[in-house]
Amino acid sequence: MAAILAEGLTKVYGDLRAVDGVSLEVPEGEFVGVLGPNGAGKTTLLEMIEGLRRPDGGTVEVLGEPVWPRNPRLLPRIGVQLQASAFFERLTAREQIHTFAALYGVGPARADEWLERVGLVEKAATRVEDLSGGQAQRLSIACALVHDPELVFLDEPTAALDPQARRNLWDLLRGIHEAGRTVVLTTHYMDEAEVLCQRVAVMDAGQILRVGTPADLIRDLGAPARNLEVVPAPDRTGVPRMRTPFAAIAVAIVRGFVRDKASLFFALVFPLMFLVLFGGLFADRTQSQVDLITVGDVPVLDELPPGAAEAFEETFDVTESADLDEAIAQVRSGDADVAVEMQGDTLVAHYTLTDQVKAGITQGALRAFVDGTNVQVLAQEAGTPPPYDLQVQQVEDESLSTIQFVTPGLLGWAVAMSAAFGAAATLQGWRQSKLLRRLQLAPVSNRVVVGARLVVTLGIALTQMAVFVGLGAAAFDLRLTGAWWMAVPLVLVGTLCFMALGLLAGALARTTEGAVNAANFMVLPMAFLSGSFFPLDAAPTWLQRISDLLPLKHLNEGMLDVMVRGEAWSAALLPMAVLAGFAVAITLLAAKLFRWETV
Repeated sequence: MAAILAEGLTKVYGDLRAVDGVSLEVPEGEFVGVLGPNGAGKTTLLEMIEGLRRPDGGTVEVLGEPVWPRNPRLLPRIGVQLQASAFFERLTAREQIHTFAALYGVGPARADEWLERVGLVEKAATRVEDLSGGQAQRLSIACALVHDPELVFLDEPTAALDPQARRNLWDLLRGIHEAGRTVVLTTHYMDEAEVLCQRVAVMDAGQILRVGTPADLIRDLGAPARNLEVVPAPDRTGVPRMRTPFAAIAVAIVRGFVRDKASLFFALVFPLMFLVLFGGLFADRTQSQVDLITVGDVPVLDELPPGAAEAFEETFDVTESADLDEAIAQVRSGDADVAVEMQGDTLVAHYTLTDQVKAGITQGALRAFVDGTNVQVLAQEAGTPPPYDLQVQQVEDESLSTIQFVTPGLLGWAVAMSAAFGAAATLQGWRQSKLLRRLQLAPVSNRVVVGARLVVTLGIALTQMAVFVGLGAAAFDLRLTGAWWMAVPLVLVGTLCFMALGLLAGALARTTEGAVNAANFMVLPMAFLSGSFFPLDAAPTWLQRISDLLPLKHLNEGMLDVMVRGEAWSAALLPMAVLAGFAVAITLLAAKLFRWETV
């Protein structure tokens, strides 16, 4: 039976026929090379045979199975080393091969055995980004072979390697073939094809020009053929599977996150800096007094009722002056907030608008005190007490501090930033490194890959919540009220929503940096417009209406309701429904826009 049977394969990109009617048959057990210059169509041909690209024309069968659409029965029987080494970020060589082994149901003992066979035992604890080019290629090949495939695809495995590294890799590749596997290799080196291959297909401009043995092709060129010694491969034994693919991918993602200092900083440290800053700024909730200068006698203030007199002293810091011009000059220079004088029975206040908050307090307070004095005087003249009085009571627990109101907004921003940035960087990073393509070739469903990323992101969000609440309680006397536990499902649904935004950013961008910047462009303005840093009560009505359209606003308001305002658990249901709706809609849009390729 033929290991590969391709007939009339065609792939077209616009006006370019990358592969033009190629037919190729590879018997089982043969080592076949596809030789040609860069741009000849070798990689495109291999990816159609592997099932990574859908042919525009022609048919292909591998090991008697169709390759398109994605065939889960075939995937455990083939091993693929892509042109670019596709690895999980920031994992060591041992962690890398253990992860790929788990995707195929192979235990760690077999993975360690392959690490030894490719000569990387001494580099087992080295991260992949610190390996040399030759070492990375050997690790990539080991990951492709760890599940003992029948058919192996090697796409230019020695490209960019120095001569010694190439020869060392040749020994490994010969052993792979001698172990009884069918091997298909692409290369643009004739000497490599001569050393390794039994037959060679010469390819250029998307077509196979000739197929023959290396000796035949060399004889046509008038060069002598060479006989090469074959190095046998060691025997292998099977071991039971130790970790599920879902757990392996999730652990790989967690390790990459924990080892990425930038991700840790922006997910935890950076938002906590704001929590500490806001907690310190608002630790003292007392309103600073208004600096008031009285010019001459001001009897209306001297005749305040006892309760009003105490309130006046709490609101104003009073100094006296006999010079009105000097007092107004102090107000104008900012040394005082208001200067008051009596003109007949009228209290005249000279104030500044430099601080609009204090200006409003000044006008409102003075008006209230004057009205209170008038009522008190009239009541005394009439011989009856004032008919009405005012008593104010805070609806929230009086023990609540300002940090209670700040924490939900900052937590919402932290969750949104981490979920969006993480999803955008992962999607685009895996696409650029071809890891998404590599995972497509493993017998693991897309649901497993997405589910692993989802569980890790939710775990990070819950960790953020625990750290925020723990620090707030320990350092700033944060107290949870009402149905605070409903903040947990709120955070989880919010995380899904902003993860969807990150996927959209990753689908739109062409680079990892572009994806992160796009996510930042979405999340940062939303944080300002959703009350994460300051309330929007004083904002224009049109701006508040825009805020109502943003998912972060609903996350923040929902957490405020159940964590601070003492609302029942049902108060979280509407925000959760809104966030879930956003998540579904944005995910569908991201899926429609997503492309496997970066170009």
